[in-house]
Amino acid sequence: MTNQPVRRLPVHRLPVHRLPVRRMVALLGAAVLVVSLVVPSLAGAGPLPPLGQLLSPGSGIWRTPAEATAAQPEEIQAGVLDTTGTIGFEPDGATHITAGTDSDLFRLTGYVHARQRLFQMDLARRRGSGELSEILGAAALESDRFELDLGLRRAAERDWAALGADDPARVALTAYAEGVNTAIDAMVDDRRLPLYITMLGYAPRQWTPVDSLVIQHVMAQTLSFSDRALTFSYPAQTLPPETFQAWFPTVLANQQYPYDPGPYRSLPLEPLPVAADPAAASTPVLATVPQTPGTAVPSPTPGVRIDSLGPLQERLAGLPAGAVSRIGNSNGWVVAGSRTASGEPLLALDPHLQMTIPSPWYPLEGRSPGYHYSGITIPGVPVPVMGKTDHFAWGMTNSQHPATLYYLQTTDPSRPDQYLWNGAWREMATHQHRIAVRGQDPAEHTVRFTAQGPVVQQQGVTAAVWWAGVLPQNSVGDVLTMLRSTTFAEFRESLRGWVAPSMTFMFAGRNGEIGAVTPGVAPQVQGHDITLPLPGDGSADVRGTIPFDALPQAADPPGGYLVSANHREVTADYPYQFSTSYNFTDLGWRGQMINESLAAAGPQTFDSAAALQMDQHDVLAKGLVPPLLKALEGAQLSDKEREVVEMLRGWDFTMDHHARPGLWFKLFYNRLTYVTFGPWWKHHEVQDDPDASLTLAPDSGSYAAEVMRGTVLAWIQHDPENRFFTPPGGPQRDATDVLQEAFHQSIAAMISKYGDDVAAWEPGLHRGVLFASLFDVPDLDVGPYPFFASDRTINTGIGALVRDGDPVRGFASAGATWRLVVDWGTGQAGTVMPGGVSEDPRSPWYATGVEQWLDGGLLPLREGDAAEQVATIRWRFTP
Repeated sequence: MTNQPVRRLPVHRLPVHRLPVRRMVALLGAAVLVVSLVVPSLAGAGPLPPLGQLLSPGSGIWRTPAEATAAQPEEIQAGVLDTTGTIGFEPDGATHITAGTDSDLFRLTGYVHARQRLFQMDLARRRGSGELSEILGAAALESDRFELDLGLRRAAERDWAALGADDPARVALTAYAEGVNTAIDAMVDDRRLPLYITMLGYAPRQWTPVDSLVIQHVMAQTLSFSDRALTFSYPAQTLPPETFQAWFPTVLANQQYPYDPGPYRSLPLEPLPVAADPAAASTPVLATVPQTPGTAVPSPTPGVRIDSLGPLQERLAGLPAGAVSRIGNSNGWVVAGSRTASGEPLLALDPHLQMTIPSPWYPLEGRSPGYHYSGITIPGVPVPVMGKTDHFAWGMTNSQHPATLYYLQTTDPSRPDQYLWNGAWREMATHQHRIAVRGQDPAEHTVRFTAQGPVVQQQGVTAAVWWAGVLPQNSVGDVLTMLRSTTFAEFRESLRGWVAPSMTFMFAGRNGEIGAVTPGVAPQVQGHDITLPLPGDGSADVRGTIPFDALPQAADPPGGYLVSANHREVTADYPYQFSTSYNFTDLGWRGQMINESLAAAGPQTFDSAAALQMDQHDVLAKGLVPPLLKALEGAQLSDKEREVVEMLRGWDFTMDHHARPGLWFKLFYNRLTYVTFGPWWKHHEVQDDPDASLTLAPDSGSYAAEVMRGTVLAWIQHDPENRFFTPPGGPQRDATDVLQEAFHQSIAAMISKYGDDVAAWEPGLHRGVLFASLFDVPDLDVGPYPFFASDRTINTGIGALVRDGDPVRGFASAGATWRLVVDWGTGQAGTVMPGGVSEDPRSPWYATGVEQWLDGGLLPLREGDAAEQVATIRWRFTP
């Protein structure tokens, strides 16, 4: 296979923030750092062990940095193996595993994950199991309580128990745990436990298959456990229904490009349990509520105060990053051979999450008699999640349909721990937990369940949650079957049992096929809006899920390409409850740009796909600036405003760190939203939620404002006389008036904030990208670098980093965590990941890939003989 990296673009860089070893030692020795690893609050750390023994020149972890951290050739005896095997490393840490049996492939995967990422793995299994407090102290208690409520560990234990003795998933998970434990035992014996574990002074327990299933559920939580129903309950209860629907429509108001445009099948629902968590079993009836004809069972929904769910939102806002889905966006497209220069399919993919060091992914090639794949894995899980095999390339993007339902229960103070369901009072089921807490006595915690799921709020109104992520599932088995596919039909069928998170899987086959399918549970509730809180009286219980054969899917479309970038997958004609504009606030900007670019372009190549991944044209700017310039024709403008108008006439709508209009445009569209909706927002007295997700302010955004940007763009383009342009009780206005007013305000705000010299408005002088420490240690961040983008550009940059409870302003910290392009016709495959394979900041593999990511370069994805030639650092294993 030959590989040609794309041309790299020069990027001016700010210095990388790295620490001298001695200063790092002092920093890592602080208790405040230890607690800040995963917990927003920095208070409450337990005592740490003395550092003297750790710093011993003869035996401490700092004895020789090169010896302690750089990978060296090794000969390793591992009794768990069936036969010999090899793990090879390229100079940048790219990993290649060759195993003599399929089980050994998963054993060696577990071994290398543990050697490079054990602390990351241990934190993830502890977080999902509600066991962080055991090593981090009382500051992690609320996280532990919430995860015990949600039930990831309960679900993992149930799924493990359901696997048959010969189930391929059981075999893979068992072998993986054996590999992890072989590495743990060796590191304990050699006194080479990971840096952070050593500093915390605890011994990692043995790995189990259930731990891997917990981590699988943790990733599902990050991608699909949502609180948007809580957020938008505020305007839904405050605004008149027709106003709420006009501002937050079911189908987004701006241009949409669903990858499955229909026609659609309308099939009977497949059954689903009322409670996703089996622990929420129905309990005996305690008392029946007498009813007469025409008398309804009491429901909490009509009389609930708007702020009644505030305690739950505050609880969710205080959890560690990733506990609630905030950023799970991605780009993916596949192009048929009819539209490529090579005549064969092409796939391009870049999943968007927090860009952390180390990465959430571990890239590797795996070879055994039954498998051959190259792609990214999750440390702690034995199988790849995206990449390529010898027969197809695949990737995933997050789906829009809701998987988190909130139920408001009818309760009575005279009936503690009881709730009304289906006309009868029932007692809540309970589970008791004792949480080990470092430095203090264990904490007792009771998990309560209603018929729909675990109770997550009891203050004020009682609320329970139904989340698809804890339904019975076998995702590892699904992936193992998928990896053996040779056609799209086999690929699609392998995903029939996929439960959560719901994702759109993209497929580009060596055999010439392209396709996409969006598997995953899609709960349906009769007569209620599933994207807002539901009554828990039984009237809104889950009735089933959309059948797999009726879910969004497409194969070999006439247009020759399919695009999935988190935009709505189906049209308004889809016959089932699906997404709304507000339950997943991605308005389809990136999907529109990719679709329009592919439609207008000539034959696609490896290089053109890689270049499109780096595109930073803003579709919203393309839609708003032309009508703005038209609205300003003949308007009275200041000299500075005329200068900006001339600048805009030459703008190609690129949002990069050199494009001066970009910084202005960010202020302009916030002002436009505020000028249009602000007076109405105040008129209806819409409250903000505790997480400030509804804030409508002149110079900042929010989830609500993001949806309304698409709404106002559609009005400007298609309904310039819309009644909401006129403020309540104010003078008549139209689209021209609000565009002019927003422009005047934006120029005044730019001058106030950045001065009147337009040259100083260059975004790179004020904005950057930061690759944050996964363990939330600022001095171990990489960056910042000059960078400017938005969540609407294909090369996305989102400011999602929160520290000490406050957002870090001015830096993008979420975006493409991995990029992949595969062209089956030329044999080219390239990839880049910002962040190395090692979690140890002393390692030369701690931050590899960052410069290539910034430059837009893709590194060759080497496999087989090509990998053997460069993977010169080898660990050779014998049984």
